[in-house]
Amino acid sequence: MMKEKQRAAQRQNEDVIKDLKEEITELKKRNIEQQQKISNTEHHLRLIQEKYQKDLSRQQKSSYACSLKFWFLVVGVLFVLSACFIQTYNHIQRIEAETIERLELSKTVISELKKRNKELDSHLRSCIAECSLMSGNSGSVCQWITSIIGCRSGPGYSSVSESKATEGL
Repeated sequence: MMKEKQRAAQRQNEDVIKDLKEEITELKKRNIEQQQKISNTEHHLRLIQEKYQKDLSRQQKSSYACSLKFWFLVVGVLFVLSACFIQTYNHIQRIEAETIERLELSKTVISELKKRNKELDSHLRSCIAECSLMSGNSGSVCQWITSIIGCRSGPGYSSVSESKATEGL
């Protein structure tokens, strides 16, 4: 029963770790997409600027007001884009930190479960040894007990007893 709980907890922790890794991968992919959008927007801004400058030279306009309006527009767009990028980057950093924290917690829980499992195995072995000493018929009672609980060591251990224990799961 305890081993079932440990296995279930370990599977759950592994599922959480898998989900977190997938979430990190997805966020990194979204970050790359955002960076590509920003790059494309900057490229479009350069094209607009070049077109604007060509139009000005063709028409021989050198109006300071138009140029100033254009640069205000460019600066405004770049400001909005940089704010979006910073917000996305901060969000990814926050999620990555939370994910790392969750992974560390999962590692701690798994480590504690492994330690507890070793303690239980050790206790079970000592109980089986004590049972073996107490039984007068060369451990047949111990073999019966280990076949029921699927013990990994001790008198009567076999792959059949392990398969019986896993069938109960």
